[in-house]
Amino acid sequence: MLSRALRDGPSHFAPCWCAPVMACAHPSRQVDMATTFASALAALVAIAALASAMGIAPLPEPLAVLEERLPGIFRLHMASSGMALLLLPWILLLRHRRSPHRLVGRAGAVLLLVGAATALPVALRSEALPLARAGFFIQGILCLVFLIEGVKAIRERDIERHAQLMLRVSALVFGAVVLRIMMAAAMSLGLPFDPTYATVAWLSWMVPLMVVSLWPKRHGLRRSTWNGRFVSGPEAR
Repeated sequence: MLSRALRDGPSHFAPCWCAPVMACAHPSRQVDMATTFASALAALVAIAALASAMGIAPLPEPLAVLEERLPGIFRLHMASSGMALLLLPWILLLRHRRSPHRLVGRAGAVLLLVGAATALPVALRSEALPLARAGFFIQGILCLVFLIEGVKAIRERDIERHAQLMLRVSALVFGAVVLRIMMAAAMSLGLPFDPTYATVAWLSWMVPLMVVSLWPKRHGLRRSTWNGRFVSGPEAR
């Protein structure tokens, strides 16, 4: 049961929504610290997804059923999402350097696009309760919308909007990690699996998304330039 809780679900990608969560005197340095911590958690999920996609690790029964229902698509989802999960933290850490950030960012955007697009049929064909499937489906839709808008923003040289949108993408995909943490805690408390999973399927991405959406406004911060610097006070308004 715990194994299923930790590994089931349509999302296997996850960067670092928690990058701007802790308040301190040097937000940019804190972003790097939080990114490093989130990357360690995300790497565990990414490695498991890639191992399953390459056939190194056997798929648990619920995921094996998905592979039968969606041959090729499900493994493509795991592979692209796993690689994006490993790559996205580097995109944030390289925000101080325009050329590497742009190069790695383009690769990450392609992986995210594939991972989010394939997450939609995976969510619909999952054996989870309808409420859980709906949560995963909406998560995939929002990820696609924010990702496409984020790419549009940077092509229009609207760096602040690009940064905000990509943080929202990060929050959504980090939900894959949050889901596993929440389910592990729920199973340790002996909570019933199906209703808990249906609830966590929504909370795992809604909570991170609320954090990255509200935190900059609450602390009067905004991303101002390509070097990832934050400004505060009247200038931030």
